[in-house]
Formats: sequence, structure tokens, C-alpha cells
Amino acid sequence: MRFILFVCCALYCGLCPAKESQINQQLDLAHHHRQLGANQQSQAHLQQAMALAVQPAQKIPVLLQQSQWALENNQLAEALHCAEQARDLTKPTPAQVFNQLAKVALAQQQTALAADYYQQAAQIADNPLLKQEIIINQWALAQEQNPADETLYWQARQILLKPSLAALKQQLKLARLALLLPDNSKLNQDLATLLRQTLEQAKHTQQAVLVSMAHGYLSQFYQQQQKDKESLQHIRQAIFIAQQEQTDDLLYLWYAQLARLFAANDPKAAIDHYRRAIQQLQLLRPVMSRHDPHFYYQVMPVYLALVDLLLQQADKQPHQAQTYLLQARDVLEQYKTVELENYFHDPCVAPSKPDQTTQLPPHVAVLHPVLLPNRTVLLLSFHNRLQQISVAGQDKDLHRQLRHFLKYLDQTTGKRLYDWLLQPIQAALKTAQIDTLVIVPQGKLLTLPFAALFDGKHYLIQQFALVTTPALHLTDLNQLQASTLSLLLGGLSEPQKQTSPTGLRNFGPLPHVSQELQQIYTLYGGDKPLLNKDFILPKLYQALQTQNYTMIHFATHGEFNRNTAKSFVLTYDSQLAMDQLKALLATVKKPLDLLTLSACETAVGDDEQAALGLAGLAIKSGAHSVLASLWPVYDDATAVLIPDFYAQLKKHNKAKALQQAQRHMLAQPRYQHPKYWASFILIGRWF
Repeated sequence: MRFILFVCCALYCGLCPAKESQINQQLDLAHHHRQLGANQQSQAHLQQAMALAVQPAQKIPVLLQQSQWALENNQLAEALHCAEQARDLTKPTPAQVFNQLAKVALAQQQTALAADYYQQAAQIADNPLLKQEIIINQWALAQEQNPADETLYWQARQILLKPSLAALKQQLKLARLALLLPDNSKLNQDLATLLRQTLEQAKHTQQAVLVSMAHGYLSQFYQQQQKDKESLQHIRQAIFIAQQEQTDDLLYLWYAQLARLFAANDPKAAIDHYRRAIQQLQLLRPVMSRHDPHFYYQVMPVYLALVDLLLQQADKQPHQAQTYLLQARDVLEQYKTVELENYFHDPCVAPSKPDQTTQLPPHVAVLHPVLLPNRTVLLLSFHNRLQQISVAGQDKDLHRQLRHFLKYLDQTTGKRLYDWLLQPIQAALKTAQIDTLVIVPQGKLLTLPFAALFDGKHYLIQQFALVTTPALHLTDLNQLQASTLSLLLGGLSEPQKQTSPTGLRNFGPLPHVSQELQQIYTLYGGDKPLLNKDFILPKLYQALQTQNYTMIHFATHGEFNRNTAKSFVLTYDSQLAMDQLKALLATVKKPLDLLTLSACETAVGDDEQAALGLAGLAIKSGAHSVLASLWPVYDDATAVLIPDFYAQLKKHNKAKALQQAQRHMLAQPRYQHPKYWASFILIGRWF
């Protein structure tokens, strides 16, 4: 499309073909380096291309590639700025600009806007290659809403393209999306034709990577048709070519596909192939930490499939059960690390704690709820053994119950979730005399307030002290040396008018913050709270540089969005983004034991990605523990619960201090409902 656009503009405007060639060359080099992850070289070529560009038609493709570069590096504001610049250069807006605007909107979770942009692009696109690309992008977005709709598949297939490398790549993307559709004889027949034609075309191009992709997709197709012999032949070809080309991003897919073929009849071979797939994923960690909105759905199944097989083997081979269960837990922990790295777009955000003991205290248990397609496995870790208990049911049923519970926090749904996730392990917990339960949530369970689960008579918080951790191996289990507690207090009772990065509202007053801070100050003494006009970044830096604080308490608005660029904590005159908060806390001279964020909007629990940001804060901030909330909390209730937590902290560890404070809230008729107390969760270390 770029070549066609340049030729047309050159004929119309009398542009110099030599200059067009130079711009094209720089854009091709920029694209090549971007694909290799060589960001600086890519940017250098884009800058040279922009320096050569004079006419709007020349600048548009440069701006679009700059937008794509920024998009892939999680610079969403810059990606939008470049795309909007391209839009403003000429009227009417070209289809390729609408296509890029849609990609940026999708990265910002603005799916309705993205769909609208794609629709506008599709209506005006007159180049067949571009039009098919837009329709395929539309279909990828539509599949998230209606996985069975194949309308856009047939629209894309009706577009006849001249043979080209770009057309071949689009056919492969179309085939990959079609493989996700439910079984349909008419579509299967057409898909088989598409895949065979694509394989032959790929062979003629001598592009080995595309040949590998075609073989891999054919293997998936034949497996769906229960033709395992043909599927095996194609996947072996796909793997051989990918090995020759050293394409790690394909090898993990093909090893996982080979594992699926062996899973039923040779589980040990399947486990070996899944391990190879994950080894390839480990090599891709720097790439996976870049922006990828579909990461969760592409990578998670590989880890979970291996976990599923290991858990099955533990059941079938009791004498080796502990070995298999430990391996399953290690794979879960590995996945949680990669998930955090992808969320924060940082391959170094989640270092493990190498020097700690892995043995838990006698009265502490760790629960990994493993959500599998056909069952839930409750994997328990005690101080001297592991145990698994399976619960029948599909994870989509669990998600439906969870959505209802988050909306109403009713005891009926709380009882259903309790029966699913806790009742099956109650006997094991009672036998082991567990009083503290550490939960490593998966997926949607990141948003679940476990404290409010109900057994018919009591809430879970009345039975156990509870703590959440993004991954057990990321939680420092070493005992701290005794040190004098010192607390930095700050907050806003009267925020200035500041618009949230999500653009939804201004932040209102928090009238009980002054009372909350004063009560904590009375308990611990030290420096006076930094309130309102004193709660600004320079004074926070000054305080942290002059005093060795072990705890920090901020009572202020904040949001932890599924987009890290929109996550922040509010100060009097600004909004501390995640990286700024990390930099601020990095000035603490000793490891911070506790960071508390208490206010109406500490975290927005709209989905697991938002809650993942909250959980990841405990890692990114460097704090051993974080106390925060899953949804907007009542200011007056917070002013009761939080000071009580700090009072209890003088007598108990952090998990038990929170448990006691929540129990005390339950004992007050005014605050009995979970909406007043269940949102607060302790993340990280419980002692």
C-alpha cells in the first residue's frame, strides 16, 4: 500500500522518484530493526525518513510507522500523537490512518472506538490488500465479543489479491483466526483449501518462516479434524524449519502443538514437549514484556496445559506425587512472573528471592487455585508437603458467579464460591491447624475478595488470616531483623481539581482522612503527617531522604488501571505514575516493610489486569507488603478499619492485624456488610 500511495502522489504532485526511493529504503530498514527489537536503530531510520519527507503523502507512512513503534514499546500517548498527526495531514483521512488509530484505541482498551475506526477504514479502503487487512483486524476484535461469527471471514476471502509476501502473511493471519472458530463443515472445507494454497505459495516465496507457519496451522487444522497422523507430519515439518531458522516465537507454538498431539496417549512425551515450549518462552521474555494485548490468551494456555498434565500424573503415580505437584507449582510460579513482566512491559520487574527458605511455617498454607477448562484444582502447599484437590466444573461458570458476587457481595453467591474454592480443602486445613492462608490467585480470581466468602455461618476472614501474593517465589520469606518502627504519613482530605488519566471525573474530598492520619500518628508518633498542601512530591522526597522509614501510609485517591500508563497515586499538585512511585520509594534507605494506600479509589477492580497492577505494586515498589483495596471504599469505614489495623499491628503480624480489624468491623451493625471491609487486601509478606 505504501508503494501505491507514493506512486500516486508522485504522479499527482510531481514528487522526485529518487527521494521516494530513499524514504522507502529508510522505512524498510526501520521496520526491519523494529522486528528485531533494535529500537534505537529503528528510530534513527525513522528520523532520517522524516527528514527526507516534504509532502504530506511522504510524511504519513513515516508517522504511521512511528506510531506503530511507540505502540509496541507501550508509549501509547506517543502512538496516538503520531497517528493523529498523520490524520491531520490530509483530508479525507486515508484508510491506513484509520487502521492505525484503531490499533492504538485497542491498546488503550477503547474497543468501541477501535471498532468504529476499523469500520471507517473498511468503508473507504480501495486497495484490496489494505481492505483485507482491515477486515481481518475487525474480525480479530469481533472474535472477542462473538467467537462463533464467521461473517468477516467470508468477506476477507472474497477479496482477490495478487500474489505477494504481504498477501501471504495476511492469509496466514486469517487462517490462524479461523482455527479458533467452532467446527463448521463449510468453513472447514474452505479453510483446508486456504491452508494448502498458502503452504504452496509460501514454498514458492522461499520464505522459510512462512512455510513453517503454514505447516503449523495445517497441523492444528488436522488435529481438529482428528487426523492425528497428518497433523503429526505437518508439525514435525514446522518444527524442523523453525529450528533451522531459529525462530523462538514459532518454536514455542509448535512444541505446544506437538505436546497436544501426545497428551492423550503419551503424557510423558507431552510433558517433555511442553517443557521445551516453555524454554522457548523463557528466551522470548524480553520480547513478551513489550506491549501485547493478546499475551494472556496466547501464552497462558501453554503453561496451564503443562500444569494440567503434571497434576494428572500426580494422581496416577502416588509414589511420585510430591515431585509432580512441586513441578506443577513451579510452572505456575513461572507463569505468574512472565505475566507480571508483560503487564509492566519490563523483563526485570519481578526478580525472585534466591536466598530464602522455601519451607513454610507450620500454621501457614499456600493456596494456588488452578482454573482449568474442565475442573478447578486447589493446590495446597504446607510446610512439609503439597496436596491437590479437584473440583468438577468449568471456569466459565466460576467467572459467572464471580461477576455476580463482585456486583452484589451477597451471601448466597459468596456461599457458592466458598463451596467451590474453600470447602473442599477445609478438612486438610483443619488437620494441619492452619490459621493463615496465603492465596496466589489466577485470572479473574485476582479480583475476588476472599475475605467475604461465606460458609453459611461465617465469613472466611473469621476463620483465617488472609494474604494475597502475585507469586510465592516473589515473596521474601526471610525474617527481618528487629528494628524500630517508623511511619511516614501523608494524604489528601481536600484534593485540588485534577482530572483522572482515564478522563472520567475529578476527585472529590475525603473528609475522614485527617482523622485517620491523626489516629495513626497518635499510635506511632514520629513526624507529623504531610496533609493536603504538604502532600507534594518535593516534601515526600525530603522526608524519605532524611529519615529511615519502615512503613509508608498514603491516604489519597488513586487508580490501578489495566493500562499501567494510567495507573497513579494522587498528590496535592500532581499524579504519581507507577514509575514515579517506584522512584520515590527507591529513596528509602532500608527495605520498606509496609506500604499502605487507603482511600476511596486505591484500586479499580474492573478486571484481572487492574488487580494485577495492584498485586504487582508490591513487587515494583520494593515493599515487602502492600495494603490496599480492590474497589472504591467508604471514607468513613476506612477511617475506622485502618487505624484499628495499625493498633493491632503492635500485637500481631500484618495478616492477623488485618484479620482482627476486619472482624471488629463485622461486630459493628453499621459495618457488617462486606462492602465496608472486604475490599482491603494484604499483598506480599504476611509477617
